[in-house]
Amino acid sequence: MKLKIEKIMAREGLLLIALALVLYFALTLCKAAPVVLPKYRAQFADGKEYTITIYPDINYKSAFDSGALLKEIHNPPPGLVSKRINEFAKQANIKSKLLSVKRANSVQLRASGAYSRVMSLPFIIKIFFVYIILLLVRFVNWALGALKA
Repeated sequence: MKLKIEKIMAREGLLLIALALVLYFALTLCKAAPVVLPKYRAQFADGKEYTITIYPDINYKSAFDSGALLKEIHNPPPGLVSKRINEFAKQANIKSKLLSVKRANSVQLRASGAYSRVMSLPFIIKIFFVYIILLLVRFVNWALGALKA
């Protein structure tokens, strides 16, 4: 019984080491996180509709705090959205009234935000989450095999 437990522990240890190596090399290849900027569809009273990309306000505080900058990029405050739309209307010489504003790329923003949050986690936590997922997959495979037998 003791030998069987030691074998299981050795196998799990080797699995963790292999997982750490694979994750380390995968993260070195995917170092730069692609950040998706929010796009809004603005419809004006003249019937024209424009898609406007909202760039964040970068100041000294947000330039050094990447978490705050990413939060502002993925979820811009309403004041910034209206400011950018007004700037666009002024540059494009649009005189008609703004009717509605709707976010155009919500799915891409959520995916980019999730990817950014995962990339900002410490390495050991990433290994832990991947290990737990693999452990659940192995348990499901074992349970299905046990039910078939």
